[in-house]
Amino acid sequence: MVEDDLFENKESLESIENSMIKLDGKVEFKEKEIGDWLFERKGEYKSFFCCLVYGLDGTGKTGIIQSYPLKDDEKMIILDLDSGNEPLLVIYNKHKEKNLIIQDPLCLKPTKGLTEIDYIETLNKIRNSVEFIKRNYQKLNIKAICLDGLTTLLKFCEYQMRIEKNINVDGGVNLRYWISRNKLFLETLQQMKSLPIDKFFVSHENFIITADKEVSSVVSNTNQLMFQKLRCIRTNEKEEVIYKVIIDKNKFNVMTEGMEFDFCKVNKKDKSFKWRGDKIFEMLR
Repeated sequence: MVEDDLFENKESLESIENSMIKLDGKVEFKEKEIGDWLFERKGEYKSFFCCLVYGLDGTGKTGIIQSYPLKDDEKMIILDLDSGNEPLLVIYNKHKEKNLIIQDPLCLKPTKGLTEIDYIETLNKIRNSVEFIKRNYQKLNIKAICLDGLTTLLKFCEYQMRIEKNINVDGGVNLRYWISRNKLFLETLQQMKSLPIDKFFVSHENFIITADKEVSSVVSNTNQLMFQKLRCIRTNEKEEVIYKVIIDKNKFNVMTEGMEFDFCKVNKKDKSFKWRGDKIFEMLR
């Protein structure tokens, strides 16, 4: 439907009465409010990436994220649960300090003279940050967001579930309790996915799906949420170390799926290297 047709229909909505409708005697909604929402002008589609970047530790995942193309005062917000972004920013991307806003959302609380992680407050800080970005991304010129640490976030959701259900760390867990953990985790991802900017999620190898590997429902559902999936691999050759990315999924260009790209090569003899992380985004587009 073209834009003019949308507004013709919107004008015709004025004739719809704002009556209250009940479904099965439970759910209530105002007919005109639903009509206004359905035909609301969305504007230009601003989001392209909803991308999962996964792989073993030290395979270049965070480096790829920091290679996301930004110009002038454009910004990427990085919620860094694994605390691995600042060293790379300082050593390799000093020129992007004004563009990459890195914060660790981890919250702590004192207890019995010690300090413990406040899991639910950490989740709240992530969700509140996402809501802030949703309201202010245009004003602050935020082009992308990254949640670096999905594996850690999933653990935090499990620990919070165990606290709520009074289950020991090494205790067995009933299926319905895992459902509670998954809900905490996936709702956070869904909220972030709804942002009208580019989204990136970084995780360890436990989120990789292969034909010979049985995965949990939360891993499967996380993979299904993504538009793109990048698998990072590092190989140690005789004369060089090679960092490679494999495109496991690209919803907007399936022809690139299965492609491999060496985005960094380190010469062992003279310690020189060439980084081409920015080329990955060109490939995907």
